Amino acid sequence: MLQAIPLVILSLSYIKAMPVPQPEEPMRPSERMFAEKYLDTFYPMGSKNTFAEKLREMQKFFGMSVTGRLDSHTMTMMKTPRCGMPDVAAFTQFSGNPRWSTTQLTYSIVNYTPDLPRQLVDEAIKRAFGVWSNVTPLQFTAISSGDADIFIRFGARAHGDSLPFDGPSGVLAHAYAPGRGIGGDAHFDEDESWTSSRAVQAEISSLATPRPQGPGESSHAPIPHCCLECCWRHVVLKSLRPGLCGLSTILGLVHPAGFNLFLVAAHEFGHSLGLDHSTVPQALMFPNYRYEDTATFSLSQDDINGIQSIYGKRQQA
Repeated sequence: MLQAIPLVILSLSYIKAMPVPQPEEPMRPSERMFAEKYLDTFYPMGSKNTFAEKLREMQKFFGMSVTGRLDSHTMTMMKTPRCGMPDVAAFTQFSGNPRWSTTQLTYSIVNYTPDLPRQLVDEAIKRAFGVWSNVTPLQFTAISSGDADIFIRFGARAHGDSLPFDGPSGVLAHAYAPGRGIGGDAHFDEDESWTSSRAVQAEISSLATPRPQGPGESSHAPIPHCCLECCWRHVVLKSLRPGLCGLSTILGLVHPAGFNLFLVAAHEFGHSLGLDHSTVPQALMFPNYRYEDTATFSLSQDDINGIQSIYGKRQQA
């Protein structure tokens, strides 16, 4: 009997060392349907791949714990606004490695969003192309008529191609790899609220204008409620000065309640030039939208390496 005791103790120690299985978080049927649609859209690996296999592929892409389970963290990542192009098997409709055969490319803005003045749309698009021409031999010229290499459109829901948009948030835009016809074209979801950093700064600057001081009045204008709603909740107002709206002191941190057209366009034009999505969270070509100060924006080294592997480096004058 005594000889059996060590075996019992060993067995108990082994059982104690085993990892405790984590129960799956309960998910509503609507969330399961959302996840299935998400995986079918962005991880189209064939009908034989199971839900769990696609889920593991998605979790691996985003650097999460690869469990194959639909947990709350995975759902949060799925619900983050993003580009509409797949994360795997990208550009399967094109043979070989898609690229333009010329470095002199033209683009045409077919229609404009009513969210911004035309001038600001033109500026955002031009600057978004400049992000790529700054590090490659590529040059982009806007044309108002004729057959451009890259057509830019704003549209909602079904908008003339095989990839309808899904309404506010979710998919923000998509673009096609270089090629004939629709190749290279970029489409932006008109159901989104498109913003421009310059427009927001101009609006806040106007709010910061000191008011004439009357009897018994403060010398500074109150911060409008609508202005506060346009900012991240975690932005701390500081350095308030008499006569100025407090937000004028943090213009570089203001994040409008919408999506910055320049940032989204620069990402989509990466697809128009032949780039896939990146797994590097800091890269412009990461699929999920991430706001950052556009005044100091620059490409990550991952983006630069990718585009230069296709077109080479920009020649120094």
